Amino acid sequence: MGIEVLEVSPERSVARMPVEGNTQPYGILHGGAHMAFADTLGAVGTFLNLGPGQTTTTTDSSTKFIA
Repeated sequence: MGIEVLEVSPERSVARMPVEGNTQPYGILHGGAHMAFADTLGAVGTFLNLGPGQTTTTTDSSTKFIA
């Protein structure tokens, strides 16, 4: 997906992802790519705030798009 993490700290996670290669047939960024991007940044931020021996995983994600 080309997600590139630019900055991480317990308070802030910054990344970028190209639209090219992550589009739906209409040529716009795919909703699943949005979710994967958000989940990746959420996981990075969460991991940096975990205590010793703790782990995390995504159990539920949802999004709504309105045209």
